[in-house]
Amino acid sequence: MTLLTLILLVLFVSLGRWQWHRGEAKQVLWTAYERNDSTPAPTARIDFDTAERFKRVALAGHFDPDHQFLLDNRSHAGKPGYEVLTPFVLDSGRRILVNRGWIPFSGYRDRLPDVSLEGERTANISGRLDELPTAGLASGRAPPTTDASWPKLTSFPTHDELATALRDKIENRVVLMTSGQHLAPMAGEVAYAVSKGALQQATLTLADELADRGITVNAVNPGPTDTGWGLADRDPGQAMPFGRWGEPEDAARLIAWICSDDARWITGQTIDSEGGFRCWS
Repeated sequence: MTLLTLILLVLFVSLGRWQWHRGEAKQVLWTAYERNDSTPAPTARIDFDTAERFKRVALAGHFDPDHQFLLDNRSHAGKPGYEVLTPFVLDSGRRILVNRGWIPFSGYRDRLPDVSLEGERTANISGRLDELPTAGLASGRAPPTTDASWPKLTSFPTHDELATALRDKIENRVVLMTSGQHLAPMAGEVAYAVSKGALQQATLTLADELADRGITVNAVNPGPTDTGWGLADRDPGQAMPFGRWGEPEDAARLIAWICSDDARWITGQTIDSEGGFRCWS
């Protein structure tokens, strides 16, 4: 009996210390919450990688309701349900996840609730920065599914798992690289002009062929671009009104835009991005 009493005493002391440390941890979180209870900061001044937890922020951008996550095993008032995480794309292009709140479990594991957004996707929002919830047991974790369906059900995911799922989003875009052979003769470069011209001529036909699959096809003519083959040694002179040859970054910015959601309505086009190149100069 004495041995049992000692064992129980040690157990109760250990539980008491554990509860005490939990209380201290909660106090630390509450202190951080109160410390950051100030006026929301402008988006341009926020460093999300170093900002304190619970910091109030004000953000401008738009929601991406086509790629949402449902955090499973989240209860409210004793009822099971989900928390909805929706990507929010800032005006700077950076994407964060916004917790839009809790919704109840529908009673069917094979029927996820409707979390669609009504109305305007562009918004000015405010809230607090926080971390993802963590599971007490590793067995309670479930990363997002790897199929193409959205929203994705997940339980206590990591940042990397969510980022990987979002990167799996493939824009249905085809961008062909052509040249300026459709604008002016390219003397001495017959083979090059014919090969690039074939891509430019195929653009409209490919766009029509792939349109029913939701795929856009466009061609880009980047104009005279310094890619390291000696163009930089030539004087842009009268040919380039901005005083320089094109750079790879010029074409990259245009292609990034074509592949973005903003260009989803553009297909079958040849876009000339030549910086005002005066081909006859």
